[in-house]
Amino acid sequence: IGWIRVPDTNIDYPIVQGEDNDFYLNHDFYGKENIAGTIYLDFESQGDFVGRNNVLYGHNMKNGTMFHDLMNYKQKSFFDEHRIIDLLWDGVETQWEIFVAYIIKPNTIYHISTAFTDDQHFADVMNQTIEYAKTVKPSNADPDVTIKPSDQVLTLSPCTYEYDDSFFAVMARRIK
Repeated sequence: IGWIRVPDTNIDYPIVQGEDNDFYLNHDFYGKENIAGTIYLDFESQGDFVGRNNVLYGHNMKNGTMFHDLMNYKQKSFFDEHRIIDLLWDGVETQWEIFVAYIIKPNTIYHISTAFTDDQHFADVMNQTIEYAKTVKPSNADPDVTIKPSDQVLTLSPCTYEYDDSFFAVMARRIK
């Protein structure tokens, strides 16, 4: 359904979307079994990336593939110098600016919301997420960003290994 590229990383992959969030964990772009899986959009997100929070999942592969390079965003210098994500779908080229990168401890839901009661609820949840992110380590956040009701967010989320069953989230808002 699209293509994602994060400059100065190995992230340059097609994006798929399944009927659930399980199939592409261990299947490649062509639907063949593969331990690395592929990058996929949450099945509850809109496939045309017009939703408020578009959530992409991918493995943190130890060989450096898939979403492994997102771990670089744990470093403040990398976070500060590499803020743009390029996303292409249906011939539309978009850019997203990263505003927060943080560890999600088990049983935390701050990054996975894809449905909101209204635009203000979306903004409230995203701004609460930013505040939560500032309380966990490692995390990096742009101190000047406040998500508005009219914004769109892209969340990239692989596993991380600081805690059992924890995830990492890199969140960006659409700028183009």
